[in-house]
Amino acid sequence: MGSMAGKLRVAPQRRLALTPQVRRALDLLRMDAAALARLLEDEAAANPWLVLTWPRAVGGDMPDVPAPGPGLQAHVQGWIVAQFPPGQDRDLALELAGALEPTGWLGDPPEHIAARLGLPVGRVQEVLTTVQRIEPAGLFARDLADCLRLQAQAAGWLDAAMRALLARLDLLAQSGAEAVARAAGLPRDSVAVAVARLRGFDPKPGLAFDAGQPAPSRTPVADVLAQRRADGTWRAVLNPAALPHAALRAGAGLDDAAARAAADLVALLDRRNRTLINIVDAVLAVQGTALERGACAMRPLTRAAIAEATGLAASTVGRALQGVRMATPQGMVEMAVFFPAALGPIGSAAQAQAALRALIAAESRAAPLSDTRLATALVAQGIAVSRRTVAKYRDRLGLPAAHLRKQPVGH
Repeated sequence: MGSMAGKLRVAPQRRLALTPQVRRALDLLRMDAAALARLLEDEAAANPWLVLTWPRAVGGDMPDVPAPGPGLQAHVQGWIVAQFPPGQDRDLALELAGALEPTGWLGDPPEHIAARLGLPVGRVQEVLTTVQRIEPAGLFARDLADCLRLQAQAAGWLDAAMRALLARLDLLAQSGAEAVARAAGLPRDSVAVAVARLRGFDPKPGLAFDAGQPAPSRTPVADVLAQRRADGTWRAVLNPAALPHAALRAGAGLDDAAARAAADLVALLDRRNRTLINIVDAVLAVQGTALERGACAMRPLTRAAIAEATGLAASTVGRALQGVRMATPQGMVEMAVFFPAALGPIGSAAQAQAALRALIAAESRAAPLSDTRLATALVAQGIAVSRRTVAKYRDRLGLPAAHLRKQPVGH
């Protein structure tokens, strides 16, 4: 269990000796599979000694092709009508929709729209802030940085490093992440994580609606899979479809700096994966029953208890589980749901997600529930969540937005 603990040299006070190699290990540990895959692809493009292999698809089945969906304007206007009651705010929101470019960006500044309508700029900005909550995130952005900011905010990644990048996109393009880190006075590793996440965003989300096609659903990928053992207990395995296999190219000599860098990365990635599995296994040893019976069977659990069970620091456990998703018989969930002791009096995230899944399963396919209506229904059940929290939980469960769940009558 201590494969990474030894490498990170946990002191008696559980403080890490932050050598450059340890920083890199922590950097990998706090990445989810999507961000880590992007980082590995960038490293492989720059280092000829690093070889990545993605698993081959099983069988020759073609993926399902979604039916044509609404165009950009139809999608946006339908959302506005559903979200705003009749009145000036709805009219203003529709005016903003009319100013959208095919990219999904706002083609007319709020100041110009306010002047044309004879309204205070603050009023236009207030409605703009509301319509920017639409999915996919990034629509109604005023420029590239605003578009990426909206997506980072929706993903919960708008931290100091991401803000520094968004304020210095020109510097990033010209001189790279290290220059941004120096200019912002931030650790290079935290900026590298933000860059990997940034590259997964869509700079022009409106273009996905071209030819009547809806924006693609950003269904999260599970980092780990829950597998039942023969004795009925559960274990965690890495999802082979989430990350490429990384290896050192044959013939590499470790007297070459690039080959050493590739070998170090492969070793750190292996330790990261083993540490993650050790931690998730420890969680499943406590919460395995909840995989079969749902949130009602969840037991009290803290990250400190998992740290004690694995011999790791609690901060290491927290980093490793941040944003990690697991595929279970109850659907895909974030590892955070297995720690109900850390949740507030409104009920656990696992309970909220279970109730959300039930509501969507029972809804009319011809008139699916919007995130706002789902939030209202959950509040009626005593689960106090906001519309944004509903959207976040729905994404974690891999459930598409209402307009993508809609099916014709009689389908």
